[in-house]
Amino acid sequence: MKRIVLYIALIIIAVGCTEDEIKVFGDMDYLYFDIDDKEGALIDENGYLEYYYSFVLEFDDAVETKTLKIPVKIAGTPKDTDRKISFVVIDSLSNAVEGEHFEIINENFFKAGNVKDSLEIRLFKTTDMIENPYELSLQLLDNEELKAGPQHKIKVVFDNDFQEPYWWPNPDADLGIGVYTRVKCLLWMKFHDVLDGSDPWDRSPYIKYVEVNGQFQPVYQNDQRSRSISEFIRFVEKGDEDGNDYIDENGNRVIDTI
Repeated sequence: MKRIVLYIALIIIAVGCTEDEIKVFGDMDYLYFDIDDKEGALIDENGYLEYYYSFVLEFDDAVETKTLKIPVKIAGTPKDTDRKISFVVIDSLSNAVEGEHFEIINENFFKAGNVKDSLEIRLFKTTDMIENPYELSLQLLDNEELKAGPQHKIKVVFDNDFQEPYWWPNPDADLGIGVYTRVKCLLWMKFHDVLDGSDPWDRSPYIKYVEVNGQFQPVYQNDQRSRSISEFIRFVEKGDEDGNDYIDENGNRVIDTI
């Protein structure tokens, strides 16, 4: 499955710069996609960052549109006026159709005083999205106020399905919750109040980062993870708000598959 959120660190190293050189650099701020993922960056064959969204994550079949806010950041200094975000849709690398699957929100400005903001695209849910994911490739462009930084290309992949994520616990491991089903996975995320598709265990108290030789390494808190599984089982046993059993897409009681 496409990873939900992805990141390349933008590093600007100034070595031996004079004061005048620093002033010249400050005349133009750089804009780039600010996508964060501790797993590292997933980049397609054309060099585009992949950003995933599913209407399933709304947990509401009545939701027909979604205003997707793609995070952007500047390398530079905030200004006291709004600045236009310039970008283009790359039609040759997109199968999403404007007006049918998405629309561009015209008021895309980097707001005054911000160092982080978002580029906004409105997505439309269509009946064929369960079988067919759609892709929308975008590139940031230079304008008179902001210059496109190195991380300036992104591919938005969106659908109305949710395949097994890369972080799903190994069913055969001691800290597993059984084989993947879409219903169970959504319940797992809902239980942890993580509704964006990211790994519920990739945060405190289930993981901690400690410094080792100048680098931060993850330390998994298995006692906390085990406790969360026990609490999740009790959550599923209670059933829905009417006390009914949760049934997965295969017709099985979810509690019987944990």
